Amino acid sequence: AVYLALSAFFEWCLGKHLVTINPLRGIAKTERPRPVAARERVLTDTEIKALWKGSEALNDRYANFGIGVKLLLLTGQRRDQVFGLRWAEIDLERAEWVNPSGRMKSGREHFVPLSNTAVDLLAGLKRQGEFIFSTDGAVPFSGFSKAKSALDKECKVNAWRLHDLRRTAAVLLQRGGAAPFLVEAIQGRISGTFGGVAGVYQRYSYADEKRVALNKLSDDVNRLVQGTKAKVAMDSRTQYVGREREKRTGEVIPLKAKAGKT
Repeated sequence: AVYLALSAFFEWCLGKHLVTINPLRGIAKTERPRPVAARERVLTDTEIKALWKGSEALNDRYANFGIGVKLLLLTGQRRDQVFGLRWAEIDLERAEWVNPSGRMKSGREHFVPLSNTAVDLLAGLKRQGEFIFSTDGAVPFSGFSKAKSALDKECKVNAWRLHDLRRTAAVLLQRGGAAPFLVEAIQGRISGTFGGVAGVYQRYSYADEKRVALNKLSDDVNRLVQGTKAKVAMDSRTQYVGREREKRTGEVIPLKAKAGKT
């Protein structure tokens, strides 16, 4: 990355007649630094189970680090979004999390539906200030190295990073039936689908589809951890939304309405 940046800089200087040569041009290709390969680490089902159990073993140590790790997998969001989470950003009654634009890499406000499991995890935490993951509530969590080392000892999963959970969540979402564009919408990634002016108006676009996909992800993770079979498929979307609404509100939805029939 440094080589490419410097080479581009010297080429710009050449165009502006600020220098007479690009000193990096003379470096043989075989001697140039190799580009860093994009990470492709995705946790296996067995590793997900071990990581989940290991997170539970930490209990409330390290500012509830284990809960944060679970939320990384359940939401597919970035590390700093989860561990910089403020109580003001979430509505547990509505099962919603709205990331302000200032905390998003895209610079745009980002809506994330919360699954029942995510809501339960957050509802079980003690409120002690502005930040959810914090030692004093006044500043966000920062002790990642020490906390992750403790988690590694508990779960025995090798060569993984917190960011790998975002990639793992994306794979699980697609495995559960979510289309690539929906995964991008859930994770707040900007592409041709959500780029440009249209993206500004898409805070709640695909809100229902996001909720279905994230609830399905939650069910799949729970299935992996408990060793049971999946009960709901993504093609039963309307019925699934109805069942989840019943869980949250206690409202009884007729079977015909669940199935989208009239």
